[in-house]
Parts: sequence; structure tokens; C-alpha cells
Amino acid sequence: MAGILLLISLACQALSPNAGPSLVGSWIGEYDGSEVILTFQADGTMAGEVDGDLLTGTFSANTETSPNQLNLIFGGDNILTIFEFVDENTIRMENNVPDADRPTSYSDFIIFQRME
Repeated sequence: MAGILLLISLACQALSPNAGPSLVGSWIGEYDGSEVILTFQADGTMAGEVDGDLLTGTFSANTETSPNQLNLIFGGDNILTIFEFVDENTIRMENNVPDADRPTSYSDFIIFQRME
């Protein structure tokens, strides 16, 4: 479940209107055989659904760094991760667990596609 929380956290990061593509909207991906849907709102709130289980929280993104940084908060869990836009409809997010150091490279990532 912690891995799923991290993935949800990553999806919530890129909301800055000056950063090019936006994370705002719904994204679908797969991790470890489970369907993951992330929905990011312009107000910094987000929801993640994994195999029917719903989590809600907040997110923030820093697109001034390389790689881009994403912070996700679910309840008392803080998840620090990285992400990048492959194109305007595809993002790659690195997986992480709560309270771990932010990763610096991609080794266990999820590819998300923007949902129509």
C-alpha cells in the first residue's frame, strides 16, 4: 500500500501554469498488477484510486528542479518523489514510500496516461 501511496503522491505535483504541461486532470497507470487512477485538482487536492480503494490528500510540485519534485500528503504520510512529462499526455513517476528520502533517479516508476 505504501508503494501505491507514493505513486499517487507523484501524480499530484505539476500544477504550475508556467511549467508547460499540467498534472491537473485524471491519469491512469498500472503498478504491480494494480490499476492506479490519480486525479489532481488545481487547488492542490488530489485523489488516488487503487483497485477500487480511494485515498485523498494534497500535493505540491516543483518544476524548477531537475528532476521535477513531487510532494504528496495522505493523512500523516508524506511522500517525496520525482516525475517528468514524457509528453503532455504521459507522465513518469518514481515510486517511493512515506518518510523516505526523495529519489534522485528513475528505477521503480509508473507510466501514467491522461484520461479523456
